Amino acid sequence: MPAISTFSVDNSKRRLLTPQNLAELGITTELVRSILDNKQNGLGRPSAGGATIYPDGLSINETNFGTYTAATAAEQGWMAYLEIGAPLIEERADIIQPQADVLSTRAYENRAGRTNRFEDRIDFSIENTISWSLSGTGEFTVEGHIGAELMAQLEHSLEQSQSQTNIVHNHKDDQGSETQAETASATTNTATGSATGTSDLTTSLMLGITGSISGTVTTSWTSSSTVSGELQERTRVKTMAVQRRQIKQYTYEFPITFGGLVALHYAEPVTPFGGDDNPRPAPADGRVNVVPTAITRLGLLDTDKKYRPKGVAETVSTLDVDHIIFEAEALPLAENQLFNVVRPHTL
Repeated sequence: MPAISTFSVDNSKRRLLTPQNLAELGITTELVRSILDNKQNGLGRPSAGGATIYPDGLSINETNFGTYTAATAAEQGWMAYLEIGAPLIEERADIIQPQADVLSTRAYENRAGRTNRFEDRIDFSIENTISWSLSGTGEFTVEGHIGAELMAQLEHSLEQSQSQTNIVHNHKDDQGSETQAETASATTNTATGSATGTSDLTTSLMLGITGSISGTVTTSWTSSSTVSGELQERTRVKTMAVQRRQIKQYTYEFPITFGGLVALHYAEPVTPFGGDDNPRPAPADGRVNVVPTAITRLGLLDTDKKYRPKGVAETVSTLDVDHIIFEAEALPLAENQLFNVVRPHTL
């Protein structure tokens, strides 16, 4: 007996159609009824008397529709499956980027009569948040499709990310120094990522969306920056640290196609379809009540338009930090100005 090709199902590409899949994809009793009642879809078969008989029942794997009283398609070895293709991704170009966040503004004043040193230290984190969701139907249909690909793509992209801290001396003679110390830590709620800074998500990362119906992954990088310098007597200097954020949004959709065999039930014995639609020999008289045929013959993609589930993905990345030292300013103090005022007390 020849092997039935639909038994060889690749779990990473094909999935057998389950009752849950059929419900999510809108393959309902009403839709099947409209397909069976359509006289233009080529499902009619000749009977013994020469009349064209149209099917009154349909079996997809273990689910029956209409007037179907025979063994299910699965019991007879006729399996139907769906195949989920790579998501079609488009990056939105109308996203307005937010203004830079001010992490710290400080002023150091030297009111003493001698030169002193100052030191300004800030702690900050660089964080990447990736969120994605799929709208409409298809939760169980899409869930689990190439699940490991999401983790692999995320980790690969995050490992290649970079972080950067810019120290800008904006004071006279470019005096001062800076030291930077940083430690890496990663936290996620759905996967284990690597420490990262700036993340430029590419289409290859977005392909990982196929791993789940929705989710969020956050990876953070903690760091610190220190600037220091000499501050002359009766002068003041200001420091500021700012950090930019970058937002990207993507829209994507999954192309879903069908393959394999289904079973059609006819009220009278009819001649089966020929070629690949008939994987087993016909009986002696050449006519049967249950006929196998390719699921593509049903015209599901043309009848119902719900087979391209759409979703949205967003990435929010905090980027490099600018730590700025402004030029020192003279304090408007008189030579004999006192910083503590003695007030008379009346007893």
